[in-house]
Order: sequence, then structure tokens, then C-alpha cells
Amino acid sequence: MVKIRNITSLILEHFPMCCAEDWDNPGLQLGREGAPVTRVLVALELTRDVFEEAREWGAELILTHHPFIFKPIKSVTDASCEGRLLLDLAEAHIGLLAAHTNLDSVPHGIGEKLARDLGLSGLRPVVGTRPFEAYKIVTFIPEADAEQVVQAMHAQGAGCVGQYRDVSFWGTGEGRFTGDASSHPAIGVAGEPERVREVRVEMIVSSRAGGCDARVARDPSLRRTGLRRVQTRIPGSRADGCVRLWRGGPTRRSGGTLGFDFARARGLADRQRARRRRPAPARFTGGHS
Repeated sequence: MVKIRNITSLILEHFPMCCAEDWDNPGLQLGREGAPVTRVLVALELTRDVFEEAREWGAELILTHHPFIFKPIKSVTDASCEGRLLLDLAEAHIGLLAAHTNLDSVPHGIGEKLARDLGLSGLRPVVGTRPFEAYKIVTFIPEADAEQVVQAMHAQGAGCVGQYRDVSFWGTGEGRFTGDASSHPAIGVAGEPERVREVRVEMIVSSRAGGCDARVARDPSLRRTGLRRVQTRIPGSRADGCVRLWRGGPTRRSGGTLGFDFARARGLADRQRARRRRPAPARFTGGHS
């Protein structure tokens, strides 16, 4: 069953929040992330007519270009037109999602589409954007797997700070968690308290010139991995949230704790070592060079 969080993640994957203007307010504006969705109504902006059409059609989510909520709201009551519309949406269990300047400015977005429709050539941004300077990844790894996971992260370009590479901070402690009946913990048993000796690892992912991206560009073996993104998840199901790590850094994602799938990380490291032992193929398997 598709849920609001799935659609939100898909929209923000193609039109990330970091491409939006500072004054803008795209993203999920109303609704429960876990609510199921079978129909999505797309509109330029939210109006009373759009809401009525969504309700009559049976849509559980409205996707608009213009965000309905721009400025902080002091109250949501039926004393204003905006408040009544938001209350009606909530009572009808209809979510509200917006993609605005992040859709305008992203490559292959509205701005580029309009320019190409006009027959323009030699396109370049009028105002350049730098999506992010750097992100810090913080994850908790069982001691026995820490070295392999960290090496796999370094192999993908994480941990570059200035003229230094393979930079990380380690701290040890004890992780405690209890999975519910529906969990599938990699360590321990569902429904029973578990204690695990863990390492807290902090690492920087940077997009600055000379940082991690430059390292990937200089090392052909990293480009040949064809890895476009790595799905990460904490073992033991202590956090359901996941994050996609792009070569340039992670997309913004609220909630959850970042972690790595150990089996996938070990596999990446093993494949990397295997590539160094044999001649590389002359073709690319995917991703971006």
C-alpha cells in the first residue's frame, strides 16, 4: 500500500528541499505520513473548488505547485477562509503536499522546461545555487562491524575534510532497544530487551571542491562502482526511518536515526576490493561520473 510518506519521498528525491528558496515552504503541509493513498489530485494551488473536487473524486492527497501555508500560522479555526479549508482537509483525511521553487530550480525542472519550450539555447542559471556545504552522518554500529562499515563509507567518499581523508569520530557505549512484535531485529529477539556494545561514528559528507566529490572524481575505481545511492537502515529495527546517500551527500529527511545496512556495506567493500584486483571494464554500469 502506497502511503503519503512514499509519495513525499519520491517528490523530494527528484525535487529536493535544498533546491528551494529560503523563503519558500514546500513539502508535506498537512496529513499523516503513514496514511494510505490511492488517488492524488494535482493542482496549481489549493482552493475551495480543488478541495471539493478531491473529496468527490476520492483523493487522499492533493499535490500543488504553490504552497498553501507560506507563513507561520497562529491558529487554525473556522474564523478564517484558510482555517476552514485546512479543517475541512483534515476532517476529510486529505493530505496536502507542495513542490514550488524546488520544482522550479532543479535541473530539468519547470525553469529549464519553459526555456527549452521557447527554443532557448546555451542555458545557464541566472543565480547559482549551492545545495549544501556539508552534512554530518551520525550512526551507531555494533563493535564487531564498525571497521567494515566505516571503510565502506570512506570508499564512497565520506570523511573528507579539507586536505584530510578518512576522517571520523568514534565513541563507544551501550545501545538498548526492544522491538515490537512486528519487528525483525538483526540482533536479539522481537519483544525482548536487548543490549549491544556499539560504536557511535560521526563523519562529514561534503560537496565542496577538493572534498569528497573531488575524491570520487579523481579515483576511477570509485566512479566504476555504478553506485548512485545507498539505502541505509539501522539493524535491529530501532528506527524505521532511512536515508538515501547520494554521491554529493544525503537528501534531507526528517525523523529516524541514520544507520547502515551491514550486509550491504560489507558487500560494497568486498566488491571494491575485487575491482582493485582485476582490470576494470570499459563500460559504466550506471550512476554519474
